[in-house]
Amino acid sequence: SGTVGTGDGITLSSGGTNEALDGSLDDVRIYSRALSADEIASLAAGKHPETSIATTTLGATLDVHGDLILNSGTLDVSADSYTIKVGGDVIRNGGLFTARSGSVTFDGATTQRLDTDTITLHDLTVNTGTMLDLGSATALHADGALANNGALKQSKVADGTKTAFLQITDGSGAQDSYLGVEIDPGSGHMGSTAVTVWGNQLCPSARGGVLRCFELAPTTPQAATVRFYYTEAERNGQDSATLEVYHSNEADKKWDKEAGLYERGGCGDAQYVQVTGVDEYSPFALSESHLHEWLRYWRYLPIVSKR
Repeated sequence: SGTVGTGDGITLSSGGTNEALDGSLDDVRIYSRALSADEIASLAAGKHPETSIATTTLGATLDVHGDLILNSGTLDVSADSYTIKVGGDVIRNGGLFTARSGSVTFDGATTQRLDTDTITLHDLTVNTGTMLDLGSATALHADGALANNGALKQSKVADGTKTAFLQITDGSGAQDSYLGVEIDPGSGHMGSTAVTVWGNQLCPSARGGVLRCFELAPTTPQAATVRFYYTEAERNGQDSATLEVYHSNEADKKWDKEAGLYERGGCGDAQYVQVTGVDEYSPFALSESHLHEWLRYWRYLPIVSKR
């Protein structure tokens, strides 16, 4: 590092006749100021230092068919709180986002990433057929309504303590906007674990139950106590006092009931079923008793078509 004066020559990749760089250079940047230690750390993490303080204020709905990248400055949805629709990833390198009372909708046809350290939205919608992957580092907050009509995914390390996945709060951290799963392996070590929650829909092979489907994928499967959350709107007429947890048994083409100790509770958008001793990790569904027997019966129902 140092200061370059007007008229000074700059040589890249070499400090002299016998000091040539054995390699190649990629992503050369020149700034008009010295970077702070935090900005240098952001660069090392693949982010960008903030190079602009300008604010871009929306004057209409913004529909982005590709990636929305906030490198610097501020994107403001304006006092009219215009909607933003995104078909690709949202990447916040150094820029800021002013959510106001606006909504952000993820409506891509494939998995979309939210790549940032932290971001606060107001209303958030994940459309049907869309998966929003929060990765392992993103702290997402939603001050308004969160509608998961597709899938939300998050990866964390689940080792030796209770770990909450897809627990999305408001910007202050005081109010839960969405609850996914809690995994407690006790003294076990499950390593990096990916949790996906499909909202407002049944698991593909389920014919009834709560309108939420779960997939837990630990690196090292261990017996754990798992709490599965759902909302009142997703309860789908099921009796919350008798809900049970089933995991998909692909080999036998049926659903097997988890046989551990049960706890049921919560209210409104924070209802849950908790069960101990979960040690097989495949898609999970919540339903009243006898889901496994009913599905087995369903397989052998005659198919009658009208001609």
